[in-house]
Amino acid sequence: MKKIFVLFTLVAGMALMTGCLKDTVNLDPEKSNNVIEFKNLATISSPSTSKIPKYSISFDVTPTYDLDLVVNYAGAEGVAPQDIVVDIAVDPTLVTTYNTDNGTTFVPLPSTLYTPTNKVTILKGQRTAVAKFVLKPNQFDLTKSLALGVKITTTSFGVISGNFGSAVYTVTAKNKYDGVYKVTGTMVDVASSSLKGAYPMPEVWLVTNGPTSVEFFDNYYGLSGHVIRTGTGGLSYYGNFCPIFTFNSSDAVTSVTNLFGQGTNSSTRGARLDVSGINKWTDANGKIKLEVKYVMTQASAGGDRTFFTELFEFIGPRP
Repeated sequence: MKKIFVLFTLVAGMALMTGCLKDTVNLDPEKSNNVIEFKNLATISSPSTSKIPKYSISFDVTPTYDLDLVVNYAGAEGVAPQDIVVDIAVDPTLVTTYNTDNGTTFVPLPSTLYTPTNKVTILKGQRTAVAKFVLKPNQFDLTKSLALGVKITTTSFGVISGNFGSAVYTVTAKNKYDGVYKVTGTMVDVASSSLKGAYPMPEVWLVTNGPTSVEFFDNYYGLSGHVIRTGTGGLSYYGNFCPIFTFNSSDAVTSVTNLFGQGTNSSTRGARLDVSGINKWTDANGKIKLEVKYVMTQASAGGDRTFFTELFEFIGPRP
C-alpha cells in the first residue's frame, strides 16, 4: 500500500495563458494580428507544456450528438471587418502527435462515426461561426479512448492562430450508470483488521468502461483506487486495486473485476462479486442508486481478503 499525500497546487490560469504565446499582441491596434482560432469549448485538459490543446467532451450514449466547434475571430476591430471563410479539416495525426508528446494512448475517432463540417463563414460584424460535427455515440467502442483532431487549414482573412489553430477533443460516450455518486458502506479486511473503510466517500465517479460497465474513480482524492483508513486513523489505499462493475439488461451487477487485472500470481489482487448482496442499480423516479457487495481477492492473504458492502447514491452527471 502507498500512503496518500494530498497536494494543493495553485495552477489557476496557467493553461489559459498559453493562448497568446505565439500570436502577436500589440498595444497599437493597427499592428495587432487578426487571428482565426478555435474557441475554448471547455477548460483545457492538456498539460501547460502540450503543443496541442486538448479538451474533454462527455455526452450520453445517443444516436447522434452535435459537437459544435466554435471558430473565433480575434482581431483589432473586435468583430469581423468582412465575411471570413474558414476551411477546417480533420487530422488524425494530431492525435498521434498529442500521444507522443504527452504519453497518452488516445485513438483517432473513425471517420464512420461522425459527419464533419469542412467550411464555415464568420459573417461581417460577427466574431464566431460554428462548425457542427455530428457524432454517433451509440456506435462508439466504449472500451477505447477516442479523440478527434481538427485544424484550421485556410482563412480568407487574417492569420491562423499558432496556439489554437488546431486542437484535440477527447470524446467520451457515457452509459447510463456513469455519474457522480456519494458512497457509504462497510468494509472488513480479514488479513488486517485495523484497516477500515473511509466512509462516507463524498465524490466517487463511476466512469464508463464499456457499453454496460463502469470503473470506480475517487475524484475527491484523484485516485483510481479504493481509499481506506489505517489503524492510526490516517488514509491509505489498496495498491493496484480498482473495481469495475458490469451490468446486465435488467441493471443487475453480473460481475466485479479489477481494473489492474485479476490476480495472476500470489501477490497481486483481483475482484469478484459477492452474490449475497442486492447487487443492482436502480432508478426510482430519478432517485438513482447502486447497492453492491464485492470482494478484493489476494492469494498471498488467503484468497478472499476484503469484503465491501456499499451504497452508491447518485449526485449528478459527471463533467
